[in-house]
Amino acid sequence: MAAKIRDDDLAQIRESSDLVEIISSHVNLKKTGRIFKGLCPFHKEKTPSFVVDPQKQLFHCFGCGEGGDVFTFLMKTENLDFVEAVEVLASKLGHKIAYESQKDDQKASKRERIKKANLLAQRYFSYLLTQAEAGKRAQDYLLKRGITKDSIEKFSLGFSPASGRALFESLLKKGFSQKELASAGLVTESERGPLDLFRGRIIFPITDLKGDTIAFGGRILGEGLPKYINTPETDLFRKGLTLYNLKPAKGEMVAANKVIVVEGYTDVITLSQAGIGNVVATLGTALTGEHLNLLSRFVEKVILVFDSDKAGKAAAERGVGFLGQSKVDIYVATLPNDLDPADFILRRGAEEFSRFIDGAAPLAEYSIKRILAKHDLKSLTGQKRAIKEVLSLINNLESELEREGYLTRLSDKFKVSFESLLSELKKVKGTSQAKEEESTLKTALSSQERCEREMLKMALQEPESFADLIIDLGEELFTGELNRKVFETIKKGREEERIIQDLSDLKDDPLLMRYISALSLERIEADKE
Repeated sequence: MAAKIRDDDLAQIRESSDLVEIISSHVNLKKTGRIFKGLCPFHKEKTPSFVVDPQKQLFHCFGCGEGGDVFTFLMKTENLDFVEAVEVLASKLGHKIAYESQKDDQKASKRERIKKANLLAQRYFSYLLTQAEAGKRAQDYLLKRGITKDSIEKFSLGFSPASGRALFESLLKKGFSQKELASAGLVTESERGPLDLFRGRIIFPITDLKGDTIAFGGRILGEGLPKYINTPETDLFRKGLTLYNLKPAKGEMVAANKVIVVEGYTDVITLSQAGIGNVVATLGTALTGEHLNLLSRFVEKVILVFDSDKAGKAAAERGVGFLGQSKVDIYVATLPNDLDPADFILRRGAEEFSRFIDGAAPLAEYSIKRILAKHDLKSLTGQKRAIKEVLSLINNLESELEREGYLTRLSDKFKVSFESLLSELKKVKGTSQAKEEESTLKTALSSQERCEREMLKMALQEPESFADLIIDLGEELFTGELNRKVFETIKKGREEERIIQDLSDLKDDPLLMRYISALSLERIEADKE
């Protein structure tokens, strides 16, 4: 269960935070009257529909429906949970948070102890690599691989000795307990007692979007398995939500509106050395929907660059599951001749690598080629199976132009009429489309609900004039489920003499939060006439 922060702390942090300033670090806002507008950071758009109201301390996008307060915005843009978002703002304001329970205080303290342990571990590893005799062999290995001393410093690379207890004993002397170091993922149990998790390895610190070191990756120096290991998941670190080099790469990603996703730490570092900074790496796990959601906050285009071996191709194929499900456009570039990105750069240079990236294929096109390659297209059975599989893939595409384009190519490839392929595609779409239409009918607003909506807008936008009147009308007036929930929120706010637009209590109901932010920032219907 998440920590519970006291209401007066939440109110003070929210009121002291400058929502416009915080959002301006992600969105180019322009003042329009008393509000600010800009392009939404959560979906693609050409005309601004993202509104920020500094008086109400709310934002809402009337294009995609995202909305909320300063805490919500940080949660979505920095990949934080609610408590983390509050803690980040409190830290910026110099505000000390009071938690409602000793348990929550202990949890926050535990996270801070893990951060501190990781920071000290990073400094220890870095010292061993760059200044101690023990790290000379590791430094020579990195230099031989083409990683420069500047990069060693820039990426805070380190080395862990093979002795097994050096870091453990060092951090014990600094006041950490064995239990704390195990919680941080720095120490593991063995028959010999507690041992450093990273032994005889080159260390790659992993940071979050705030720049805090939350985990480490370690590559074995020499031969042995596993070749790479990562910190196990902790209170700070989840592999499926984390990308290596995301914070340093963020600026160049936003400027280029695209990001290159690779598989290895050294790939990231080598590309960075070559002047290609908009690159991140997964951490020994497949690319996840959470990864793509995170990247969609900064770019519209994601280019997956995988090795040409079986593992790399399998990783690319797993991306097919994101067709039609992701907010970003996904492209795939498979490197030739068993090269990884680092080797490609060192052998052929950055200019040729950039040309190769520019030629990356859209994920759908890449996937169709892979489907066709695995079937026997000389036989009628093989052709039927291939066509069926490709149609299933095409059905996932959102753009009708894309679907028709791929159908035309398929028609030319197999000498089958476009009309017959379109007919088959409609059969594939039939079930899902019927479900979608049924859902649309269920969610359509009745005229009664629209009236309810206008009354709630009046209560939210002009509470002193209308909130008590709406409450007096009674709950039974509101027939829509969401509208009833808004009524209850307004009533509770008035009873507790709290700000109606205080959305902190709604963090577990994001749909209601977005609905209230929309109602609070929409113009009242009567004003449009």
